[in-house]
Amino acid sequence: MTAAEFSARRQEQPAQPEHVRAVSWNLWSKYGDWRRRRESMIDTLAGLDADLVGLQEVWSDGDGNLAAYLADQLGMHWLWQPALAGEPGQTQSGNAILSRWPILDQAELRLPVPADRDEGRKVLHGLIGGPVGKIPFFTTHLNAPFAQSAIRTRQAVALINFVTAHSAGHSFPPIITGDFNAEPDSDEIRLLLGKTSCPDVAETCFFDAWAFLDAGVPGWTWDRANPLVGTRGQPNTRIDYIFVGTSPTDIHHTAPPSRGHVQSAFLAGNQASTTGTWASDHAAVVADFSVRDRAPAATFL
Repeated sequence: MTAAEFSARRQEQPAQPEHVRAVSWNLWSKYGDWRRRRESMIDTLAGLDADLVGLQEVWSDGDGNLAAYLADQLGMHWLWQPALAGEPGQTQSGNAILSRWPILDQAELRLPVPADRDEGRKVLHGLIGGPVGKIPFFTTHLNAPFAQSAIRTRQAVALINFVTAHSAGHSFPPIITGDFNAEPDSDEIRLLLGKTSCPDVAETCFFDAWAFLDAGVPGWTWDRANPLVGTRGQPNTRIDYIFVGTSPTDIHHTAPPSRGHVQSAFLAGNQASTTGTWASDHAAVVADFSVRDRAPAATFL
């Protein structure tokens, strides 16, 4: 599907969609052949027909703003936030949100970090207004070096508190996207999943959309088969995620959400697009969430 066809289809969407499709994707800033890569991004996103897209390493400079360009080509609403402020004319990189539906409100948070390790990491929030109700949507990018798990754990605490504060009162659970630069068994990811303790964190946890697949599917988003990864030395790993909040009516924060439960998850952008170019050094994570309430599950203790 071309970008023009994709944009036209948005005028034909049913009043009540069957699911909400979310995407998380690190776009590798403005490296390499960025013009060809940008067209591959459009090709991939148009094919996904996503409702909500959380993006990291999204550039802006004298050549334009990548988030604005993608939104214009795909007929979507958009938000963008820079990381560290740069000099006029310099390329800045940051987080972005693309949305099929209007963005009613927005907020951002600078994530905590020691001054000598500051990479300008933030979390961006967009409150999405659509036919399924208001959706609290977030995207983030945590510190990169693998040895900085302690820093990322502090950032995860701040992220959880921020998401909780901006999700209260909405019937659709929060959806969090991002490049966490952390493997699934790391402390920072386990903290989000409610599998480890940390002081001063909101009493909530999230589900990893990838965990709803059959066991044994690695879901590598950093894969040496990607020529843009090349021979940088790191092993294949999963560091990009989509999380969804637990049910807002479950006082124990253990039940999957009635609305917003995961229907499917898969990777995209993990091969060259139809343009013949790899869009990024990261694969995208895609997840579909239900918009209808499930029948109540049996009670268990």
